[in-house]
Amino acid sequence: MEESNSKTKIIIGVVVLLLVVGGGVVYFFLGNRPLVSPLPSGNSVKVMFVTPSPEPLEPTSTPSASISPTRKPTAKPTAKPTSAATATPGATNTPTPTSATTPTPTNTPTPTP
Repeated sequence: MEESNSKTKIIIGVVVLLLVVGGGVVYFFLGNRPLVSPLPSGNSVKVMFVTPSPEPLEPTSTPSASISPTRKPTAKPTAKPTSAATATPGATNTPTPTSATTPTPTNTPTPTP
């Protein structure tokens, strides 16, 4: 069990050493190159804030807001009474059957001896 632990530690140490050496070699050969930047070099980016200048307040010859005349409400015509048939008081309204129905026979099992 101790051999596998020591082998694992040795393998991890070698990998870390290779990464450090590889990073040093890459930095040595590419360290003098400038990094690629998304911004252009120099003072080519300028931010300008422009505020509107206030205009002198002078009355205009024509009104800017037009006033529309208000409408007067008109009376809607009401329903006119018509002479239509109405129910007479005292008449009874009882339903009468239109056809007679009979129950349908059902099949009942007969007992067998």
